[in-house]
Amino acid sequence: MASVYDSSRYHSQIIALRRPKDNYWWSSQFDHVQRAFLDTQAIPKYFSTYSPYISRLIPENATRILDVGCGAGLFLSKLRETHRVERIDGIEPHPIAAALARQHLDVVYNGIAEEVANQLPNSFYDAIILSDILEHAIYPDLLLRAIEPKLAPYGRLCVSIPNMRFFSEFVRPLLDGSWDYAPHGVLDRTHLRWFTHTSFLKMAQAADFVPDGHALRVHFGQEHKIPLGLAQELVSTIGHEAVSLLYEESDVRQFLIPLKRRSEALIFAN
Repeated sequence: MASVYDSSRYHSQIIALRRPKDNYWWSSQFDHVQRAFLDTQAIPKYFSTYSPYISRLIPENATRILDVGCGAGLFLSKLRETHRVERIDGIEPHPIAAALARQHLDVVYNGIAEEVANQLPNSFYDAIILSDILEHAIYPDLLLRAIEPKLAPYGRLCVSIPNMRFFSEFVRPLLDGSWDYAPHGVLDRTHLRWFTHTSFLKMAQAADFVPDGHALRVHFGQEHKIPLGLAQELVSTIGHEAVSLLYEESDVRQFLIPLKRRSEALIFAN
């Protein structure tokens, strides 16, 4: 029996409100390029898309790269054009997407990351990408622990997560009672975990990872921020500092966070 969450009736109004628009986050022209690259409608759209922002986290000297949740391999295929890489691998649970990715990547493991991690070489990858992946995991900290041995010494995790403080897509619907799942975006129906920047770092630290530099933020602009009047009303409840941070982050749709092993950070500290 099909779930109500998969029905067009359930999502009809949500899609109209949250369809991708032409801006610096999503371009309909680029979407045409993505579809031309895939030439298939057999998989959901988000398997054939990628965020170019995550590439900013990949070290320039990284030559062996793994993409966890690589979809159809579009991101790493494009990465070959800008980075000198020896090997690019992927993990993808969707069988059709994994088959498409094998046309472009060196090795693709079809399965759940935690289950296929033991098939990957240890101490091998200079960078491991988790682009909008951890929010889909039941236990994201265990996923991080499963792939940690696969990082080369002083390797980097390149992580992107949606921001649950993004006002226009997450907080406003919660306040007006229209909060519901959507086919894509911050309220993607397959999201199991929700993160703020602070809560994500706590989870990462529990898995023995710490920040490896500053996080990048994808801002959507003033019109997506929490209204100043509402923010000011919250000062008496949560304080000026908390409201200031909320306002600063309320138009951030996505955080891009570089991580490194805690043990290697301690070596540098000493």
